[in-house]
Amino acid sequence: MRKKMIKISIFLMIFTLKSVFPHLPTRKPCQLRKFNAGYVCVCTNDFCDTLNIPNMDNENEWLLVTTTESGQRFNFSFGKFNLQHDNPSKTFMEIKKNALHHEIIGFGGSVTGAVSFILNKLPTHLRECIYKSYYTNDDGLGYTLMRMPIGGCDFDVEAWTYNELPLDDFELTNFTKLHPKDTLRTELIKELMNVSQNFDIKIVGVAWSPPRWMKERGEWSGQNSNRLKVEYWQTWADYHVKWLNLMQSAANLSIWAISTGNEPFFANFTPFLGLTWSANSQAVFIEKHLGPTLKNSKHSSVQIHAFDDNRDVLSSWLDEMQASAAGAFDYVSAFAVHGYFDNVTSPTILDATKAKYSNKSILYTEMCFGVEGPLSSTGPTLGSWLHFEELTNMLMETLMHNVNGFLDWNIILDIRGGPNYMNNVVDAMIIVNDDFTEIYKQPNFYAAAHFTKFILPGSKRIEAHVSGDNVDNLSSLAFLRPDRKVAIIFYNKHTLYTISLRIYDESKGTIDLQIKPKSLNSLIYSI
Repeated sequence: MRKKMIKISIFLMIFTLKSVFPHLPTRKPCQLRKFNAGYVCVCTNDFCDTLNIPNMDNENEWLLVTTTESGQRFNFSFGKFNLQHDNPSKTFMEIKKNALHHEIIGFGGSVTGAVSFILNKLPTHLRECIYKSYYTNDDGLGYTLMRMPIGGCDFDVEAWTYNELPLDDFELTNFTKLHPKDTLRTELIKELMNVSQNFDIKIVGVAWSPPRWMKERGEWSGQNSNRLKVEYWQTWADYHVKWLNLMQSAANLSIWAISTGNEPFFANFTPFLGLTWSANSQAVFIEKHLGPTLKNSKHSSVQIHAFDDNRDVLSSWLDEMQASAAGAFDYVSAFAVHGYFDNVTSPTILDATKAKYSNKSILYTEMCFGVEGPLSSTGPTLGSWLHFEELTNMLMETLMHNVNGFLDWNIILDIRGGPNYMNNVVDAMIIVNDDFTEIYKQPNFYAAAHFTKFILPGSKRIEAHVSGDNVDNLSSLAFLRPDRKVAIIFYNKHTLYTISLRIYDESKGTIDLQIKPKSLNSLIYSI
């Protein structure tokens, strides 16, 4: 009798909630597990949490989603606008929808050789959980971008490229079919698209290195100025078109953009797969070889993204390119940037770049955490709120300063932060355990969700001016979405104190919130 009464009580509670909030989604909650550094959400072959967001039918209603260091993951609260226009709160945020800034292209992650290796080992359902967690709009992050290597990269089980033999092969006669590693990778990407029902992913291809015979020192790494031999500059341009041909004909994948090469400056200082360029020579390569070759091929609509290195050398690199071969920029659609040394540079570099090259997009194309040096990394830290904060701060900063999109690094790694042929281990948003029976969604997976789920492609940044107390403890960002909704992301950095926040929108009214310590929040409402 008691069990029957409990079941009836639960039914009545659910019925009441559905009556009050008919838009409350059916979502699977996080299964929390505590590690030394904090909490992760555990997925198994039988269960994985989802991130479904309710539809907002009432134009006077708002939805707040909250994630906290103490263990809340994407918790919902609802409310309605007030009509008060005064400001009794100690902290005040004013939303100005008419002040429109840059537009968002999207968010994504990378499918490296290490990722392919892990995905291929996972049970089918867990592999599908990864796909849905990242690339579905309803259950997952809603990613729309993807980065994939052209050949091998530093996150792989070995170094490799296409057409390693025959040597000195100007015509690339052996570049006629997919490498077995790419056969696997492209099959997994197509499986991802089918499972997520996301067939419009913008894929960016980027090469780490040509075959060793094209390079001055004949080694895999770019160290000690291991550059491309001048006589192979055109062959290297042809190499990219050959890869595009195979992606289209053999893999049936559409490529949105190619990069001019991963970390052309930083490759000089790292022992793993890479190719070093100077800014001057790369500009000439783009202007005389890569640009015209791509334009005159059947892939003329594929974009070229230049730089693809860390922000600390962005300004000097582009200035040198401009001085050597300004025509290179006629072929370039975007500048790709990495974030590994952002803590020693100012984000105003991004503003200056946008001001000087106003017709170019800026994309962050690689970043991860657990990195201390080229070969000095901590690897994964399960439950790390520190990495959550690092990602939150980076997304807040870059999206505030003219960045149009952001791609994370490996979408999944093993418990050690690999596999990696150089043992260059790092952290990832999702980690798999040793026997491939569980995956752990790290806190920074949910940090990303607060941005990617709410800032849709086509959204434009608007003003969210914060005044009063706690200005230093509350970071914020706001966007006007193409579906005519406002999305506001704000983070209470304080360890102990709840912030009393009043949000004011002139056309809507006010919202009064209590922002918990160490909490990332996303607020959405219709205009």
